[in-house]
Amino acid sequence: YYDSIAQDTIAMAVNDLITVGATPLVVQAYWAAGGSDWFGDAQRAQALVEGWKRACEVCGVAWGGGETPALAGIVEAGRIDLAASCTGIINPKPRLSVGDRLAPGDAIVLLASSGIHANGLSLARKLVERLPQGYLTPVLPGLSYGDALLAPTVLYSPVTEALYKAGVTPHYCANITGHGWRKLLRHPGQFTYRVHGVPEVTPVLKFIQQHAHQDDREAYSTLNMGAGFALFVRAEDAQRTVEVAQAQGVAAMIAGRVEQGPKQLVIEPLSITFGTEDLQLR
Repeated sequence: YYDSIAQDTIAMAVNDLITVGATPLVVQAYWAAGGSDWFGDAQRAQALVEGWKRACEVCGVAWGGGETPALAGIVEAGRIDLAASCTGIINPKPRLSVGDRLAPGDAIVLLASSGIHANGLSLARKLVERLPQGYLTPVLPGLSYGDALLAPTVLYSPVTEALYKAGVTPHYCANITGHGWRKLLRHPGQFTYRVHGVPEVTPVLKFIQQHAHQDDREAYSTLNMGAGFALFVRAEDAQRTVEVAQAQGVAAMIAGRVEQGPKQLVIEPLSITFGTEDLQLR
């Protein structure tokens, strides 16, 4: 499973970096183990290396090295703490996307997630205590809860790079991670984000919502619920954006639009509204 976990780690850095219009260039690794014996399991260590290398290749970045400290007494024995940092470049300068061009009339395009995306796992792990077979509890026939949680996070940089080559420059981007769909409200401007369509929720997220007894409002304020990344583009670029994403193997949909109005997110199909009072975000 460490090949998938390696991709999760890189995705946490790369998917944030690209929100500002940057092209990822170099990824650094930080693998801190509870002891040097962690790397003595050759199969496990090799899976981590291969997954890291493959994710770098998908993103078109160089693996610039890193550190693999053994931190006995700091990291628990038998455990490893994984982190990544990513350096990129914004070139040409008009690719810079910090939201200053976001305007009423812009379309909201949502890119599909693959599952929980390494955010919300405290809840997911706590839920195991309620499940009769723990991580082996079936989510679908042939798919256990544990396997579903370990589906690797989607790497979205191939989409943003392809959009640039297609002549589409997003006005704003949001990586939908912790705090779920409330991340769509992070732009400082006073806009209403009206969503008229929601993507299909992945089976593991449906499972978590059901067994954690969450209503839709709580679920959409916590989990990505099938949407891992949001692109805010000119209305005339919306369909092209969907086509470019799909060409990269990432499902996408035109989900809504930006309107002049109070700062709020209105998810019409679910009758959910998030406002400024819900904006306690990192």
